Amino acid sequence: EEEATSLKAQLQEAGPLREQLAQVLATVEDVRQNAETENSLTTGRLKEVEMQRDVLMETVERRNEEIVDLTNQLDDLQAELGVLKQDPKERKCQICNMEFSLTRRRHHCRLCHRPACDPCAPLRAQPQCPQFGGKPTRVCKSCS
Repeated sequence: EEEATSLKAQLQEAGPLREQLAQVLATVEDVRQNAETENSLTTGRLKEVEMQRDVLMETVERRNEEIVDLTNQLDDLQAELGVLKQDPKERKCQICNMEFSLTRRRHHCRLCHRPACDPCAPLRAQPQCPQFGGKPTRVCKSCS
């Protein structure tokens, strides 16, 4: 009988422990579910951000291609209109190879855009070049 009483006492003590254990298990389950939900939301957000990044990368790539195309078009138009690209490093006439100086000034042929001195690129009327409208235009000996 003493043993039975002891067992009953132990069972009574185990009751609150079971309740505490059940509460702890419920809390653990809630935390697990919250973590899964948060993980799912984070994964979804990550996928959205990756998609946005891909779209932006494609846009940047397209814009870079457009810039290259526009730069090429600009170069073509400038060449067509005779806009000069000055090269300050060029120190010699590309026709006679004489060095430019105070008395031998650098000019540019309006057709080929090469740097040339006055004797090699004098002012000439170019009626065959409609872009100059027959006005005296500096053209090198190679182009005239």
